Amino acid sequence: TADVIAAMSLSPAGTAPCEPTELYNILTQCSQTPAVLDETYLVLLDARDRTEYDESHITLARHAKKDEQGHYRVSFGVHLPSCLHCVVYDSNTVSVLEDTPAVRLANYLAASGSKNAVRILKGGYERFSGEYPFLRTQKIIYTPMELERLPLYPNEVVPLFLYLGDHRHAYNAAMNYDLRVHAHLNMAAELSPAYPGKIAEMRTEVKDESGTDLLARFQEIFEFLGLFGQEPIHSSLLIYPGLPTQLCFPRGKAWLQGYRNSRSHTEAPKLLLGQPINSGRATVSDVAQLWGKISQTIIETKC
Repeated sequence: TADVIAAMSLSPAGTAPCEPTELYNILTQCSQTPAVLDETYLVLLDARDRTEYDESHITLARHAKKDEQGHYRVSFGVHLPSCLHCVVYDSNTVSVLEDTPAVRLANYLAASGSKNAVRILKGGYERFSGEYPFLRTQKIIYTPMELERLPLYPNEVVPLFLYLGDHRHAYNAAMNYDLRVHAHLNMAAELSPAYPGKIAEMRTEVKDESGTDLLARFQEIFEFLGLFGQEPIHSSLLIYPGLPTQLCFPRGKAWLQGYRNSRSHTEAPKLLLGQPINSGRATVSDVAQLWGKISQTIIETKC
């Protein structure tokens, strides 16, 4: 352990843990095209034995290379100084302070010029494949066309419970099955229910105007979230907004703060009614983070 800590202290970028939900979102990040099409976006390395890797590994993972002396080396085509995300894993490493293959590989990569901290997947392959079995494979080489056709899953806001997606996710039966989605919050007025009678749905139409009053619907939305939050593993919720829901961020953030202060669904909106706030620079990531905080607050309040 002392050697591991010493190696970390010498690493310019260092190492850091990576939760399974973080790797899920890194792998599925997409705007118009999958982010993984960019060679500088992600390096995902498997530090397990080659036989284990060949049997099954996380989608897009490469097997970590070693020289004849058994020392790790940077794989061909990997340019660490320009890589945005560098993630490594083994079977079940939990802490960055363990002396395991994943930790040793992470320290080597960090000391070899990684631009950012090298992330070590918590729980390793065993935990990740258990939570996201649809993101494991035996495939090793991908063509650009195959990368373009990778399934684009929605952003996971609360692990195994809350997702932020769009109509492509809502109408994809296989994707809803993979994520165990049992409820939809439809914020796109032009879209009809995806699976009437099979997936519960709440509709809340949002106009593309800066003065849209979203606070009036938040209590109802919270109650809907709470209803399907009793057993997160079996009752996930997919929110699929249109672009106008960028408006959710500033006013929703204020609503959430009021909710936390009052600890009451009924009092919070009264505390924050005021002039409309222009969303301006809010991003999809901002909205996702907001919904995560909202749902976490609900879960904490119910416990």
